[in-house]
Amino acid sequence: MARSINQNAYSGALPNFRNLGIMLRILLAGNAAAAAAALVKGPDMLSAWREFVEIAALVEPLLVLSLLVLAVLSGALRRLPYWLAATAVVALELALTTALYFEGRTLLGYAAAPLERYLLLVALATVALLAYLGLRGRALSPALTEARLQALQARIRPHFLFNSINAVLSLIRQDPRRAELALEDMAELFRVLMADNRELTPLTRELDLCRQYLGLEQLRLGERLKVEWQLDAMPRDALVPPLLLQPLLENAVYHGIEPRIEPGTIIINIAAVRDELRYVVRHDLMMNTQKDTLTIRNNPSQEALPMRRLGSFLPGDVVGGSGVHWSGHTWRWTDMEFKVRSLYEERYGKKHIPEDMTIQDWGITYDELEPYYDKFEYMAAVSGKAGNLRGKIQPGGNPFEAPRARDYPLPPLTPLLANEMFRTAAQNNGYHPFPRPSANASRAYTNPDGARFGACQYCGHCQRFGCEQLDRRGAARGLTGDGEG
Repeated sequence: MARSINQNAYSGALPNFRNLGIMLRILLAGNAAAAAAALVKGPDMLSAWREFVEIAALVEPLLVLSLLVLAVLSGALRRLPYWLAATAVVALELALTTALYFEGRTLLGYAAAPLERYLLLVALATVALLAYLGLRGRALSPALTEARLQALQARIRPHFLFNSINAVLSLIRQDPRRAELALEDMAELFRVLMADNRELTPLTRELDLCRQYLGLEQLRLGERLKVEWQLDAMPRDALVPPLLLQPLLENAVYHGIEPRIEPGTIIINIAAVRDELRYVVRHDLMMNTQKDTLTIRNNPSQEALPMRRLGSFLPGDVVGGSGVHWSGHTWRWTDMEFKVRSLYEERYGKKHIPEDMTIQDWGITYDELEPYYDKFEYMAAVSGKAGNLRGKIQPGGNPFEAPRARDYPLPPLTPLLANEMFRTAAQNNGYHPFPRPSANASRAYTNPDGARFGACQYCGHCQRFGCEQLDRRGAARGLTGDGEG
């Protein structure tokens, strides 16, 4: 069954009490009420502070316990009708208040105010808080988005129908059979246009509608309009708002095909780039640990065991390494790493390395490989800041990197606030922070082979996904310049 476009709109249900923002608002509201009561009772600020401490000793246990119970029952409460759920919350708060009242009096042994006063205050506070959260839910409802979509479709319909009717009229005398088929397509299009379009529709159904529309336009434009469908990677079970694609095709015909004398081609390419099932759950870009993995042990006395389940560490499994994933991490090995076995033997002796350990020198030096590092960085649009240019340390770059012949082709990515805070803290403690080199183009770039890169959009999907903006390219695809790796 199709789902509503307004599926995330305010439905009258209680808020999600497991949401940290909701929890914080409840805590702040409870403490604000306690502070207000203290200010009213205390003749001066010192007395008010003492009153607040006493009131907080009563209020805080109730707040914390309420949040725990509501978080546990949140799912069940949200499935109930609003008024029934709200009544259940008020009853729950009154029950917790009663329990804490008698338990506190038993444990602390003080003369408390009458229970009825506490119950009345808690009931009023709970109702006020539920009313506030309900109003907030309504204010954040995306119902306005649905209204805008309906208004957009209302503006689209006259253009579409006018063009379609003219196309059919031009065929009635020339080709009656073709005109009849076109009228059948128009009848189906009328049905969609006149329907209540607040329900999501299958993407395949939307494409059928687009084919009918383009068929009508081809009656009018003939050979001037060519269509190419690229749907191999399309998610077949996707749901979309009705008439999502048709206005785009109408604009393509109106602005791209009609002004041309020579034929033009409309290319419809639909693919699921951010396929979370494929890339987040199934780790399609990462190492297949059932076929090839690495072994791990926590200390020398343990037996190294193979890693068969990916966790926070996600080793890659594509040509070009983390230029495709891991936010585009693109590091050069240091000179030491090319001769690690020799350096270990030199420092600890040959007997330090077990005979069955496969650690080896690379058989090539950093100096021999540096020109190819440089070529790759300029081919793959790597952004960064050099720290060692021909043996001279550069301020702001990585002072520990091996010497490089020239700087990165692009400046570093724009730092986030968290990066700025980390850099300031590190510098204040005597460290030398530097921007991480990344195969994400910090601005539009054309590499020496003529391949063009879009600037990074800072969307945050580049840890496990490929890039739809084409600001990253793996080694295999980037060398030929034909799209993303």
